[in-house]
Amino acid sequence: MPARWLMLFVLFAARTTMAFQFQVVGALSPLFRETFGVGLAEIGFLIGIYFVPGVVLAFPGGALGRRFGDQRMVLVGLGMMIAGALLMAMFDDWNAQIAGRLLAGVGSFFLNVLMTKMVADWFVGREISVAMALYLGSFPVGIALGLIVLPFWPRRSVPLACPSFSQ
Repeated sequence: MPARWLMLFVLFAARTTMAFQFQVVGALSPLFRETFGVGLAEIGFLIGIYFVPGVVLAFPGGALGRRFGDQRMVLVGLGMMIAGALLMAMFDDWNAQIAGRLLAGVGSFFLNVLMTKMVADWFVGREISVAMALYLGSFPVGIALGLIVLPFWPRRSVPLACPSFSQ
């Protein structure tokens, strides 16, 4: 198997985790509402803020990828997603949830833009349609996994990218 197909699998897995992380707030919204005493508007804000950085970083993000390398910036993005998730998991404060979600959103932006570019760079001709279809299919897989797995997450443990819920 050529290395680019193996890398496509790695990108698929990374983008699946991004979608899973995006789905955390929606899937666990009853726990967020209970823990922080917020309404649906605040939950919607927390969901939406994940993709807000893309509006601001669209042009500079591509330039950063060109300047420092796509793979390096994707790793930076993954690191930011992990840091945002840890920030949300470690602090039972609504402002920390917003900050963590925003930080993870910046990281997800780098994944969305630069990994899509990487797929387009690696595949040509007839292969690009198959590769892009597989790559783009990773987001619904992550969303589905989040919707299936997260509602059953134990309440007394620290969920992935979510505050600890102790009762």
